[in-house]
Amino acid sequence: MREIVVMGVDVKLVAVDVRAYRERFLPAYRAAEAGERFDGLVALLEEARRVAPERRYEPPHASVWDDPEMARRRDEAEAARDRGDPGPWKQLVAAVAEYEKGPPAPSLTRRRIAEAVATLASSDVPRAEKVRLAREIGPRVAEVVCLPWGRVRNPAFNLTRSELAVELKDASDELDGMLVGLGLTGGALEVFPAELAEVMSRADVERFARELARFPRRPAGDALARDDETLRELLDFVRANPDFSLAVTSY
Repeated sequence: MREIVVMGVDVKLVAVDVRAYRERFLPAYRAAEAGERFDGLVALLEEARRVAPERRYEPPHASVWDDPEMARRRDEAEAARDRGDPGPWKQLVAAVAEYEKGPPAPSLTRRRIAEAVATLASSDVPRAEKVRLAREIGPRVAEVVCLPWGRVRNPAFNLTRSELAVELKDASDELDGMLVGLGLTGGALEVFPAELAEVMSRADVERFARELARFPRRPAGDALARDDETLRELLDFVRANPDFSLAVTSY
């Protein structure tokens, strides 16, 4: 499978609350980064605690193929591929990625947030140490509080790992550019857990919607139906919530 890669890194399409990012997160982060005050970042961390997982996800087995159900699906997918049907194999690739990474969840755990709050709120911790922590944890705070966790199936759609995204890019020059961040006019996310994060303006979102509408929805049972549903759900969510937009991020 061909992959979408920019400078050797993964590319994702992320739904971001741009208003919250620019009006709430950035001012709090900049104040903490400058060592001026930390209460704004602490307040955001407390907010993040409500949606963060208790602990990091760990797969049930050390190897995905030690799981009997996954091993069975692999054998069936290989048999189908030998018969000339690639569908089950494509579904298996997506299932393996989900198995290894777990359900979509913020990268910060509640324990890490509690530790950070204690450090930033303490009068005994040197200011320089607080600044160092703010710079380290700040991008992940943005990820937690500015993405619609629990409101969509997956707020960060991995374009690199999706054959659907590759097919769309091959079929449309417009999508080919947009899905690697070219020609987007919504600015950038300066502080985010990504090397690059280019935001779509409302006009870009509508342009993306018009181009995607040229392609019919994948029917149930299609190997790429799940990816198609996830991508369209992200787009529909952003169009219905004007504080949000889509960002193309490179990790």
